[in-house]
Amino acid sequence: MLIDAHCHLDDPAYDDDRDAVVQRARSLGVASWIVSGTEPATWDRTAAVAHHTGGLATLGVHPWFADRVPDPASALQQLADRELSGIGEIGLDWARASQEAQRSRQRQLFRSQLALARERNVPVVVHCVRAYADVLQILTDDGLPDAGGLLHAFGGPLDAVRRATQLGLILSFGPQIGRDRAKKARAAAVAAPLEHVVVESDGPEPGHTATVLQTLATLRGEGVEVLTHRTTRNLRRLFPHL
Repeated sequence: MLIDAHCHLDDPAYDDDRDAVVQRARSLGVASWIVSGTEPATWDRTAAVAHHTGGLATLGVHPWFADRVPDPASALQQLADRELSGIGEIGLDWARASQEAQRSRQRQLFRSQLALARERNVPVVVHCVRAYADVLQILTDDGLPDAGGLLHAFGGPLDAVRRATQLGLILSFGPQIGRDRAKKARAAAVAAPLEHVVVESDGPEPGHTATVLQTLATLRGEGVEVLTHRTTRNLRRLFPHL
């Protein structure tokens, strides 16, 4: 059984054919998925879609939407008032934040949500673009929850693989490993210890996870069945209810 470690099946564009998307995924052997919320305005929707489709929801404020949260303390309280299986998608994205004020806001939201995850002892799902040094430093300084964490769509350098796995993080690899130009992501997918590896679609079609797994098997020279079993087991260490 294969599980998509990160998707956005709650995308409104799929309201008319979401059940067909789910059926396609299951026909390809993808049995379940984690749907990650991105901002307070859509958390109810994310949770409802995950429940309806047989997946699991994590909720958080995505760094892309940090500027949409006028009152971070209020957003954090809204998050704290919910029943949580995990907090995410949270993190840093320097491609979307060129000014220091924007980066400071992202850091504030990341650290406050990370603190809540430690308090509630739920895993975190972390988004990181062009900010691996900063993300890993915050995770080192502040600490992960005992429940652990996942770095989704991992595409960092080999040094980030080493630092992340030393922290106990799971690395999730998505469709980018199928692109020849994604040299860092492909090298990381080969180098990462298998006990720290999972796969994801990173989109509204969880069925794409099956293609990612096949690519991973080719890159690593390992069997699809072995990788299916191991990646599922790794993900269930973080999310036992999957």
